[in-house]
Amino acid sequence: ASVEDREAGVDTRRGWDQEHAFGGGLTWTADPWMATLAVTWHTGWPTTSVRFAEPVDTPPEVIVGARNDTRLGDFFSMDARVGRRFALKHGELEAWLELTNMTNRRNPCCVDYEVTDDQPQVLSRDVDYWLPILPSIGVLWRY
Repeated sequence: ASVEDREAGVDTRRGWDQEHAFGGGLTWTADPWMATLAVTWHTGWPTTSVRFAEPVDTPPEVIVGARNDTRLGDFFSMDARVGRRFALKHGELEAWLELTNMTNRRNPCCVDYEVTDDQPQVLSRDVDYWLPILPSIGVLWRY
């Protein structure tokens, strides 16, 4: 899933570019039960590097790399769903339990940079992550 912008004749990866990606799933059904397992993996999201120039002056000079010149760590998620249908007098009820990111992997998504007010000043890089393991339940009534 390669995605690029052309700016002034230069191709640059977009923030959601996935150089390599894999997705797959399995579904099992034995009426009224159903179960699904899905796996997603892709190379990390592009991000832009930021650093202090060497040597560090006061105030330090911040050097911003080319747009999306580096990548975060790879993304991996395994998701599962188990559900059951119930026949009702008036329609059908379906109930399910889902687990998203069931391996509870810390998938990096975003980067924040901050320059401290301390002396000497320090450039800190804070990586945020997608959601951890996330259970959810659902009910659907068809009538």
